[in-house]
Amino acid sequence: MITLEAVNAQSGESIAREQMEAGSKEQVLSSLGKAASELREKLGESLSSIKKHDVPIDQATTSSLEAK
Repeated sequence: MITLEAVNAQSGESIAREQMEAGSKEQVLSSLGKAASELREKLGESLSSIKKHDVPIDQATTSSLEAK
């Protein structure tokens, strides 16, 4: 289970929260990306903006543990 939560830094109050389940460790990055897109929508970002700027997280990162 992956949980993303946006929190007001001053009050500590939760602004938005999204949970997504990954079926396996190979699906964690894609599930994280989906959860992030859903959270962005809950925070008020337009669907057109999300679609325009959304990059699959596995394409934006590396699987190399040695990468810095």
